[in-house]
Amino acid sequence: MNNSNTNGRKVNYQVSGSGDPIVLIHGMGSSYREWDTLTPDLHSHGYQTFALDLLGHGESLKPADPQQYHIQAYVDHAEAWIESLELQSPFPILAHSMGSYIALKYALRHPEKISRMVLVDPFYDREQLSLLLKLAIHKPDVSATILEAVPIWVFEPLMKINPSVAANLNFKMVHRMAVDMIQTHPYTVYTAPTIEDITPHLGEIQQETLVIWGEMDMTLSPRSFQPFVEHLPNGHSFPVPWTGHTPHLTKSKLVKEQILLFLQASCKAGQAAR
Repeated sequence: MNNSNTNGRKVNYQVSGSGDPIVLIHGMGSSYREWDTLTPDLHSHGYQTFALDLLGHGESLKPADPQQYHIQAYVDHAEAWIESLELQSPFPILAHSMGSYIALKYALRHPEKISRMVLVDPFYDREQLSLLLKLAIHKPDVSATILEAVPIWVFEPLMKINPSVAANLNFKMVHRMAVDMIQTHPYTVYTAPTIEDITPHLGEIQQETLVIWGEMDMTLSPRSFQPFVEHLPNGHSFPVPWTGHTPHLTKSKLVKEQILLFLQASCKAGQAAR
């Protein structure tokens, strides 16, 4: 675990393994530990992983002002951290949910630095949100107050509401997800309303991009993902049946295989070009 200050803002992150760099960006309500089931396989296939705790998450800076949780603050925080790493370019990015929005924004700003992307259940437009979550972000002050009062023992059973998730998560994984939720600052509920539809800019993303999603996602509409892929000039779809918003956790073996195949295809293409 590492800590640094980027633009005066604390960022907590983990660097592990050795080889070619790959950046990992988790989703809302999580932490860099979201990638624990995947990083060993990335290491064994020759990657060094760089995974951060986003603003307001894990052990990174948690501002006490709700106005500091605008999505642009996340983008700037992650961008400053990536730039501070001085990685050899181009490198791939693997991101989940809101992390995908941040990855896309970074790729739009720095297209020459990104080789390809893997986006898992990407959150790219607040219209994707379920009705319950739309209601929650409609009054973020109320939602933040409720979240602040919820103890960890309440979060664990909530993780199992979706049977497609409950059937594939062991106790350790459920507990880890609950801990991450507790560590997340309640003011993150102010973030989703600031996310603007990124679809008009997807045509500018030239990198090969694999989009993986759970066909039973109860957080974001599963119907939103295929149109997203079709807007990408080099997008590839991999829907995962009978799973929800975290297919990289609930169907980890299947998803890991697809991610590694996609990344290895990138390596072979690069070697052929040289």
